[in-house]
Amino acid sequence: MSEEAVLLVLDFGQAAVGPVAAEWMGMLGATVIKVVRAPKGDFARWATPLIGGMGTKFIGNNLTRLGVVVDLKTAEGLERAKLLIANADVLIETFRSPAIMERLGLGYGVMAEVNPQLIYRAAPPPICSRFAPLGQFRDPPRSTSVHAC
Repeated sequence: MSEEAVLLVLDFGQAAVGPVAAEWMGMLGATVIKVVRAPKGDFARWATPLIGGMGTKFIGNNLTRLGVVVDLKTAEGLERAKLLIANADVLIETFRSPAIMERLGLGYGVMAEVNPQLIYRAAPPPICSRFAPLGQFRDPPRSTSVHAC
């Protein structure tokens, strides 16, 4: 990668782990695009405490990023997501279950076909291995915070 090259990071995360990781990458110079689900968006946007009607956690986790609204449950939204993935270097997702990306039509196999060079990270991190793709709590809904890992 040349000195001028900038990583393009897609953040499909919600709550803490994914958004914080993506925010840190943005602070280090990456271009981060938060892929916001239509029509509701990230639930942290409305989590209290609020400043100007927006959750402080959401504000803090989105200082360095751009955003795009994509309805992943429509064919058009799926194509928009694939176009973003085709141009990305890194994708972070933190849905409550690893099966969600697969159900949406964006499982690892699809992403690898669209962009074989993509670095794909489904959080929580490996240290939270009970929730990892092969861990004992793979399928139940989960959410955790960075400090819990």
